[in-house]
Amino acid sequence: MGSDNGAQRSELAITCRPWANDGTTLTIAGELDIAGLAALRRALQEALGAGHRHLVVDLSAATFLDCAALGELLQAVRPLHHDADAAVVFAGATGRVRRLLQVLRFDALIGTVESPEIAIAACRRHPITLPDGWRHA
Repeated sequence: MGSDNGAQRSELAITCRPWANDGTTLTIAGELDIAGLAALRRALQEALGAGHRHLVVDLSAATFLDCAALGELLQAVRPLHHDADAAVVFAGATGRVRRLLQVLRFDALIGTVESPEIAIAACRRHPITLPDGWRHA
């Protein structure tokens, strides 16, 4: 569980908001741990099933993220590995979420930027100049 010292747990909410025919922002709010993996999996399958090849993961409202969630994300984007134009970008991570990404050196796998707007602009840039280690993870 992600809560510290008995603090009240932040409810998980995952939403998708398309911003182009092939792009969507997946917003994660609250605590995403092993209990939320099914919801994450469904949201990612829905986005990819709709043909979205540019995935922005907005973490600005995420208060906790665990390694299981990161593993689920990497597994879910496997169908995009051979799509040269595909992109996966983290945006807006702060606090514990940002520290986890830094400790695990996830910025070498997945582009990590300050805001969803910057992430969307990076996805629209051709050629995409973001880290693509997620293709090989």
